[in-house]
Amino acid sequence: TAIQALYPVSGFVIKKKAKAYGIGNWLEGVVHDDLPVLLVDDVKGYGKTLTKQANRLAEFGLELVDTAFCVVACQKTSSPNINVGAQRIFVESLFTADDFARMYGEYVGKYGKTPQFNGTLV
Repeated sequence: TAIQALYPVSGFVIKKKAKAYGIGNWLEGVVHDDLPVLLVDDVKGYGKTLTKQANRLAEFGLELVDTAFCVVACQKTSSPNINVGAQRIFVESLFTADDFARMYGEYVGKYGKTPQFNGTLV
């Protein structure tokens, strides 16, 4: 990736399950086992997937950074932390469920006007 050209970082994807072919890799990409891993996820619900994958990476002997990132944290009541053994990792999110209005009535209630775009609105 472009960032790897500028900084010495690993750039890889961890699969939800090992590949069913070849050597059965869990990881795709370049893994530098001497560099810490920064976890990034698209969506965090209750954090089960992120926690499971973080634990798997720790089992592989990789060091994890104390902060992880996700694009959207969907559960307002979920803890922003995940636990990996004795390590506590704080999960920062760019957005939460409150940042989005999903229903027509919610949109009008949140923004005080009708939507000004074309497309499907549930």
